Order: sequence, then structure tokens, then C-alpha cells
Amino acid sequence: MNMALSSNIFLLLLFIAPIFCAPESKIVDSKSKSEKSEEESIPPEHKSDKMPEEYMKYIEKIGNKCLTENDIESLYSNKSKFMIVEMISYRLITPIVAQIQFNEIRRIHSWEPKMLPLSSYSVNATGKQPDSEDKSMSPSEFFDKKIEYLAQTLILGVFFYPEDMEVADKVLNDKYPEIKQLYQLKMKDMKTTEAPMTNGKIDEMMKDSQLSEMTQKITEAVQKSIRESINDINRQKSRCDKKNI
Repeated sequence: MNMALSSNIFLLLLFIAPIFCAPESKIVDSKSKSEKSEEESIPPEHKSDKMPEEYMKYIEKIGNKCLTENDIESLYSNKSKFMIVEMISYRLITPIVAQIQFNEIRRIHSWEPKMLPLSSYSVNATGKQPDSEDKSMSPSEFFDKKIEYLAQTLILGVFFYPEDMEVADKVLNDKYPEIKQLYQLKMKDMKTTEAPMTNGKIDEMMKDSQLSEMTQKITEAVQKSIRESINDINRQKSRCDKKNI
């Protein structure tokens, strides 16, 4: 199969496949009765849907960020055509923002950073939630299994190669440092580093509605930044030489 045909098939998949890459707030697992009872122990401030003003300032800055044509092209490892990168880049944002979130949590706790699994299944192929009561798993292992479980709802391997994820991860980290800063601020507010991390605390953290909402707002802000930057490029009227570089 030649490269042109492969590219056409790949683009066809992008348009006809269902959009599985929903924000993380929409890929969390449904809560059992026991999980709901556990959720009652979450501090009230973590249940609030109101986003602090300090968070919103970071999110607004992300949304107003200007990207050049080279920045947009660099989002995707196959830089064959700007139009292709333009179409593909939106699908990359949701998993990459989630990946930055998970790796920032890992960094805070001195755990090894990892990429999201690309296949529709993972090492945790049982289809079951990892049990926080399982004493055989360390907190870092439990966290990885938790992410693997959530990643089963995505089919990233249909759309991307590992190098695509790596390239986009680097670009978003470079161009949007506010993403990491926001997660650092959120982890500090949640006081996750004040005591040793446990599997139960990881469960509690993953149920935090404000964290999920923040991730969704970050994703939407990055998409807005890219969309407006592309519109500027197409109109040959870039803001990048004036502000928000």
C-alpha cells in the first residue's frame, strides 16, 4: 500500500470514526454504591463546581495564546501538509492534556512519567477497576492501572502512533506552560503531598469534580487557542507578532 493511499485511509478514519476522545470528565467510570459512599468523605471544597478565579486566569491565558503556522505544524509528527495537521491537531488535544495531568501527578510524587496506552486494551485487560484495597499494588502501580483502565475507553491507536503523542506532548508543554502550572496549583490546593500517597487517596483524587472540570476547561482553552490561531493564519493576519506569543 503506497503512502498516498495510507494517508487517505487514515483521513477517512478520522471523519467516520466515532469521537471517543472525550474530555477526561466524560471517561471516568460510573460509580458503584461503595464508591458513592467513599465520595462522601471528600472535603466539601473539592466537590464545588465553582472554578477559583486564580485558575480561570490561567485558563484565559491559555485560550488567548497565539500559535504560528510552524507551531501548528509541529503539533503532528507527520508534517506533510498544513491542512492535514489542522484537521488532526484537534483530536490530539484531549489525550495530551490528560497525559500532562497524569504525568504532573507522577512528577509530584517522584513516579516515572508515562505515555497514555495507544491500543484499545491495555496491560490491565480484565476490564475491571483496580481495587484500592489490593495491598499487592504500590500507589504508583495502582495509579498506572487506574489510568490504563480509563484509557480503555479511548482508541488512540486507531488515530495516532507513539511518536505523535510524544511530539504533541512536547509542543503543548513548551507552548502552554500554564497547563502544568495549573495542575501544580490544584495538587497544592488538594494537599496531596502533605502525607504519603495511598491507593485510597488516589481514588479520592480521581473523583474530584473540580479537577475533572479544570481538565475540560484547559482542553477547551487549548482548542480555542489553536482554532483562532489557524483562523488568523488562513486570513494571513497573525496576532503572534503583537501579543500572546
